[in-house]
Amino acid sequence: MGGDKWKDNTNWCGDKLDPYNPWKGVKLDPNSGRVRKIILPSSNLTGCIPEEIGDLQALIEIDFRDNNIRGPIPKSMCNLTNLEGL
Repeated sequence: MGGDKWKDNTNWCGDKLDPYNPWKGVKLDPNSGRVRKIILPSSNLTGCIPEEIGDLQALIEIDFRDNNIRGPIPKSMCNLTNLEGL
């Protein structure tokens, strides 16, 4: 989604998600370490939302507003049964 051109890509493309050094805009559950929120408004995101987003089954919130995201909403998002906000 154009990571090299994001307004703030702090810690993106690191080896793994570390709760003490988190990726910008990604909030983890402190107990399980699972991704709970992806909050990246006005971040210069481009392209399509990947199908793999449906693998983040603990996700409760996604905020991609004011970006240049295009294409269909991935069918895998139906797997996000905990999602409360989009």
